[in-house]
Amino acid sequence: MSQNNLPIIYLGIDVAKAHLDLDATRLPRLRRVENTPAGHRQIIQALTALAAKSAHSLHVILEATGGYEQPLVEALRAAHICLSVVMPGRVRKFAQGLGQDAKTDAIDAALLSAYGQSAQPTPTQPLTVTERQVRALTRRRRQLLQIQTQERNRDLGTATPATVRTGAAKLLALLQKQIAEIDRALRELEKADATFQAKITTLCTIEGVGRTTATATLAAIPELGTLNRAEAGSLAGLAPKNRDSGQTTARRFIRGGRCEARQALYMAAVSAARCNPVLRLFYQRLRENGKAAKLALTAVMRRLLIHMNSLLKPLLSSSTNRPSQPPI
Repeated sequence: MSQNNLPIIYLGIDVAKAHLDLDATRLPRLRRVENTPAGHRQIIQALTALAAKSAHSLHVILEATGGYEQPLVEALRAAHICLSVVMPGRVRKFAQGLGQDAKTDAIDAALLSAYGQSAQPTPTQPLTVTERQVRALTRRRRQLLQIQTQERNRDLGTATPATVRTGAAKLLALLQKQIAEIDRALRELEKADATFQAKITTLCTIEGVGRTTATATLAAIPELGTLNRAEAGSLAGLAPKNRDSGQTTARRFIRGGRCEARQALYMAAVSAARCNPVLRLFYQRLRENGKAAKLALTAVMRRLLIHMNSLLKPLLSSSTNRPSQPPI
């Protein structure tokens, strides 16, 4: 049941770059529209009419598609329509559990409705303007760093023509310039948002955590400071998963979660395992107990993230509307 005690209709929308497919069992007269503002208005009008006709609350289910869903998400939020952006992998496994091997846009839309009815996911909370901009900038910074690493790893010895070596040097200089511009933009965002600046300053009090790590972690997990220990570890994909069956106790492992968070925390954990007095002893104790270096470092990452989460809690008011179990 929804907060206004009306029954909920879960409606799946399959998102593509050019078009949007709606669950035909819910809206038989509007099966496909263009992924444009005009198409979004059509969907909102149809959903509004459906809610009024059926006296139900609506909950739209979308998959994360790398950005193609964002214009529709913003339009639905402006129309005050509840929605959840869910992980495609979970929906695909749900389909496999139902024995649904066929895959088309129309089938996926109906499948999203069924997934919503079964899982009843928490509504996805909107990001602030600063959070959206920081996420976009840190994503681009990460892409530029990957290109920079690729260029630096190329074998451009003396046998390579000078034109190639000169071009590579110019490209590296351009990449470094763009990375510096992004860093300046991030600093400007930090100065303009007092709450965000307070979060960064607080996280930088941890030995081993610098401004780059703090910013990237907040971009990957904007819910940080509103989670409990288990939620923080799970959201970053740092919570060990059991694999036990009968008398067999298999080795635990991590998976899922937000890889951007793990990437942001890795070098901070390496630094903390050397210079942070608490985490250094924690890492050494794990190694002395026979734990592999990689496993011990993962444990440091999880401990570091939990500490970051606990430090941010006092900064956030009790009225924060982040969900206790946020969707990914």
